[in-house]
Amino acid sequence: MGNKKYFLLFLLIFSKLLFSAHIEESSKSFKDFKDFKFFGDAERNPTNREEGILTSDTRNQAGAFWYQKKIDLRHNFIYEFDINFGNNGWKKVDLKPSTAIDPMIKYDDDGFDDGYIDIGADGIAFVLQGASNSIYGKKGLNIGTEIKNSYVTEFDTYNNHGYLKNGDLSFPLDELDSNGIPKNITIDHMAFMPYSNQLYSMNHIYGNNTMISIGDVEDGKYHKVQVSWNAISHEYKVIFDVNIPGKRKEMSVIRDIVKEDLNNNPLTYFGFTASTGDFKNLQKIKNIKLIADISNLDFGDAPETYKTLLGSRAGEYDGPSHIIKDGIYLGKGVTAELDGKPSDSALRDSEDDGVVFNKIDEVNTLILNKENNIKVIASQPGCIHIWIDCNKDGKFENNEGNYYDVKSGENNIKIDLKNKNIQLGKTYFRIRYTTGTDFTEI
Repeated sequence: MGNKKYFLLFLLIFSKLLFSAHIEESSKSFKDFKDFKFFGDAERNPTNREEGILTSDTRNQAGAFWYQKKIDLRHNFIYEFDINFGNNGWKKVDLKPSTAIDPMIKYDDDGFDDGYIDIGADGIAFVLQGASNSIYGKKGLNIGTEIKNSYVTEFDTYNNHGYLKNGDLSFPLDELDSNGIPKNITIDHMAFMPYSNQLYSMNHIYGNNTMISIGDVEDGKYHKVQVSWNAISHEYKVIFDVNIPGKRKEMSVIRDIVKEDLNNNPLTYFGFTASTGDFKNLQKIKNIKLIADISNLDFGDAPETYKTLLGSRAGEYDGPSHIIKDGIYLGKGVTAELDGKPSDSALRDSEDDGVVFNKIDEVNTLILNKENNIKVIASQPGCIHIWIDCNKDGKFENNEGNYYDVKSGENNIKIDLKNKNIQLGKTYFRIRYTTGTDFTEI
């Protein structure tokens, strides 16, 4: 080596804006509930530890359980779970006025009423919210949720008028199903609710096609539900009774939930809430699964001292990443990741091929006190920002970076290390690439 001084720079990240055919998918079962915590009247079933009970068959309860780690809505997801609303549902009753619970009940002239009343309530909600992982809402008609910065899918099992009389919903009393329930009762429903809307009325008004009947579901049986989110198109979709032909119900909405409902923060908790009021039901959940979590983000692989992982920056959303955009990348392509992959070698990203260094003994190397050339291969014209951890303190700083314009194809980039206050030895290197000009984050 003679008297030459040099230091080694291991390639860190190509934080790129691009789309890619390389997609990483994961799945996870939450059947043991170990990553959930229960609040209010909710509890893990003491006799069946794979069930989460939201309310017991008791009046005036409210409960919730939340996954204790935030999820990132810049990723697509598909969650699946089984939901049970209890078995207190529609019953044919004869009631005296003195025994009435619901003031909306009507009576025949003889003081008795021959009709149907829903004796089960109030329903269950799947909730995305950024407020807290220990919150729960009010009992009764709010279905256990009244949470700011939230987006709710409610499965409402009670019409707050609570009563059907012949003619109220235009069904003849003799048109009953095998369980003695009027065939065209449509009170039980699912609906999409931002925080700004009421959560109790059957008459939801929010966008188009955002309330749909799910039939009489207070049958003591589990119903499989699938909830999905597309982070690019902003499509939010729910499928009820996924695996039952003829009963499957599906609804979706295009809405930027992050911007409109979650205070522009893509990191959110998910969980379930439920309530009872004057009427009640045993309401519970089981078999919660993340059946697909498909990333549209490109992360880095520097050691964690460089804040590589999601949520590693206090007060910020995540470690360094970019949303993948079609046709914008360095090298031959890009891999999408669910999270950063910190490592000492910074070689865990298989598509780190867009920057080529001179090598000494097979090590990416820059020489101190001289002008160095590196090759950058860009898919489109744009600019790159390069940071070098010159003082080897385990972080990148603004004064350690420089901008460079690039054209489509190969670019020879000159990195001047003359008169730089640089410590010799192994350190790390980060590149961001964009077709715009915004480099607000290291």
